[in-house]
Amino acid sequence: MERKTKRTIKEVLDIETGECIDADDFFKKPLDELTVYRSELQKVIEGFREPLFTCYYCKQKIRIRGGIAAPHKRKAEIFHFAHLKDSDECHIKTKNHYTKDEVNRIKYNGAKESTLHQTLKDNIAESLRRNQETKKEVVNVEVEKVIRDKVAKEWKKPDINAFFLDKRIAIELQLSTTWLDVITRRQEFYKEQGIYIFWVFHTFNSNDDVRKLTYNDVIYTNNQNAYIFDKDTYEKSKEENDLILKCYYKSYFRDDLKLGEHWKYSLIKLSDLTFDEKKFRIFYHDTEKQKKIIEQEIEEHLQQLRESGRLKILEEQEQERKRLELESKIEDLTDEIDGIKIIKKEIQDKEEKAKTKLTEKKDFLAKVNEHTDKTVKYFSDSKNSYKPFYDNDTLLKTLREEFAERLKIAVETIQTKNKEQEIFTKNLTGISKLTTVEIAAKTYSSINISTDWDFIKKNFSEIKVINKNLVNGLFATDEMRPIKSDYDLNQLQFSKNNYFLMDFTSKVTEFNKQKKINQELIDEQETLITKEREEIKQKMEKNFQEEIVKLDDKLKSLETQQEKLNIVLNQKENERTKLDRQKHSR
Repeated sequence: MERKTKRTIKEVLDIETGECIDADDFFKKPLDELTVYRSELQKVIEGFREPLFTCYYCKQKIRIRGGIAAPHKRKAEIFHFAHLKDSDECHIKTKNHYTKDEVNRIKYNGAKESTLHQTLKDNIAESLRRNQETKKEVVNVEVEKVIRDKVAKEWKKPDINAFFLDKRIAIELQLSTTWLDVITRRQEFYKEQGIYIFWVFHTFNSNDDVRKLTYNDVIYTNNQNAYIFDKDTYEKSKEENDLILKCYYKSYFRDDLKLGEHWKYSLIKLSDLTFDEKKFRIFYHDTEKQKKIIEQEIEEHLQQLRESGRLKILEEQEQERKRLELESKIEDLTDEIDGIKIIKKEIQDKEEKAKTKLTEKKDFLAKVNEHTDKTVKYFSDSKNSYKPFYDNDTLLKTLREEFAERLKIAVETIQTKNKEQEIFTKNLTGISKLTTVEIAAKTYSSINISTDWDFIKKNFSEIKVINKNLVNGLFATDEMRPIKSDYDLNQLQFSKNNYFLMDFTSKVTEFNKQKKINQELIDEQETLITKEREEIKQKMEKNFQEEIVKLDDKLKSLETQQEKLNIVLNQKENERTKLDRQKHSR
């Protein structure tokens, strides 16, 4: 189920259209649409565009704050409307309480401040003045002129009031939600003042089930006539030098033994209207009168059928038709219900899959270090075919293209240099274990002919030989002789009375120097791997966090779909139950 949240600002005013924006409904919009609105409201704050939404009560600028609702988030993190940080005091912020009448009045007057309301009001007044200048039917056109009660202290300020011939009319533009009590009080006020109230809309929906209830409150109390002033009628008004309106009216007709109805419309002028002096209302088509005439015709026809005896046959035929129609409706509803259940099952399956994926993504994030290590190993070891994760080949490909080559080179470099280090360490260890011989204050290493003959053969040019008995002699240095050729070396191979001496000082220095260079290179590559590893981890975390957000959004969308389907399913099942009862009651 979608989590219910309470927002401090429950409604705002669309200053362009005068529409009342319900916050809970508004924030059900997709994220991309909300982001655009958020940007546009910021442009208003910074003065880059005209006002868009304002607070209904204080008329100050507002912004969108927060984010996508989630079970673990605080209220402040949920998308909501908010006043600016240093805004003036407001009814909502100070928690002052208006009465219901005061709230309705504030909202009604707020809608009057919209750009659309101002434009329509100016265009209607202009059209009335054109009549005044040409046809002389209209006089005393006044915009937002206060009308006071002759006795009581009550007053009203219609959008426009004027005299048409000898009739005073008050034009009220109806663009947004107006409550029945506001409509009723205005109608009664103007009636007591002897003024005809003339409600004008900007649009009209001929579907009675979809049209706003408050529109119906106006239309059905005005003989089912609705007057529309829009761009088309404004252009027509300029052509005719008069106020031209579209009048939609309910037209009744006889449909065999039933009363049929549909909406029609005509382009009309004030001179085409009937002014009902009894009820102080204005209409073009007398719908109530037409309805009574059609009903009377149907009743007379029914009476004729009764007298002729045909009514019973017709009623029986009608009963059979209704029975078949009822069974057909039940069958259709059953098919619809079965279809909805199939869709619900598909959505439930999608939910389960999304929840499974969501769990996998969250588990991945919980073990991101482990997966990062596996990813680094996968990229750096060409022999390793085990993927670090399987459900996102696109991410793996992206990471491979960015990091794999550098990681592979770094690891191979470390492996190569570590092998060299092992050799250098082994050589240094071997040198340190050799017996040392000191001659003339200089230390030499004695190489064992029986164990290291291969080394002697490869390096004989750097080795000197001395008889063991002469080592401590006064002229030992002079007794040390080089090995000049392979022949000399072969002659010495089986000699047990000689030392084979070599000065390893430069070698040790060279080995230690190379070890240091290698270690610095190893450290450098390990630092690079650590850095690359951290970047891989961050990219993986970001990717899977984004996927988690998408899955959260998807689950919310699926839950919303489920809720809507449940509502429709309940409606259909209730409807079928009613039809079943009707069927069995016949």
